[in-house]
Amino acid sequence: MTESKCDQVRASFQGGELSSDPELQSHLEVCERCRELAASDALLGRCLGALPKQPAYDMAELRQAVLRAAAHERGPRAWLRSRSRNARLALAVCAALGLSVLALRGGTRVELASISALALGGAAYLVAAWVGVRELMAAPNQPPSPRRGPRLVLALSFVAVLTPPVLGLMAPEHQLEPSAGFWPRTLACFSFGSVLTGAFLAWLWILDRRDQRTPTTAALAAACAGLIGSFGLQLHCASHDGLHVALGHVGVFVAWVSVYAAVARLRAALG
Repeated sequence: MTESKCDQVRASFQGGELSSDPELQSHLEVCERCRELAASDALLGRCLGALPKQPAYDMAELRQAVLRAAAHERGPRAWLRSRSRNARLALAVCAALGLSVLALRGGTRVELASISALALGGAAYLVAAWVGVRELMAAPNQPPSPRRGPRLVLALSFVAVLTPPVLGLMAPEHQLEPSAGFWPRTLACFSFGSVLTGAFLAWLWILDRRDQRTPTTAALAAACAGLIGSFGLQLHCASHDGLHVALGHVGVFVAWVSVYAAVARLRAALG
């Protein structure tokens, strides 16, 4: 009964003024805590009444939310996402190496005539991809830096994707006009590069702890995957044709980054 009267006193103050109900007035004489609320012209009680009312917690709903979150974090992906940052970085590197070996074994590049393009472009590809993946493997409450990380990735990506076609255009065997079978070969390289890019992007999604990606993280993930796909094509295809490299190799990077970032931006806009 006393506890019920205490609740009535607090509810009365939250309503604005202490009720003049004789039972509540009698309660103040026996309850020290409620007398403190009414002391000094009810200063403490008025302060209590000025506070915004907090909605009561629905413990059943909270319990269901916890159970749903726990159920979501089950299975192979949950186990992989729970690994440390260094472990997930190592898994991403292993995937990139595996895709590169796949591209090399299934390709036609056996000569060293274009070793300068392969070395310079490949170094830029891999360094840019490494920086981007490190940003993506950060904790969800630590989003990628709006300046340093993405800008460095984009700058290195720019060097990486331009080096092979520029050096290809400078090669003596380059032809200004597309040669016979140009479009089928270009389409085949674009398709193979898209497979490599999609596979690495899916692996990054598995390792990423974020349930939803912002347009920035989406563009970063697509850029990393596009770099790995384009680098795989440099290992896979021996063509020196700058136009072929620009459309069939670099086009993979441009297409995936553009489409993936646009989709992420659209989803963010739609809420």
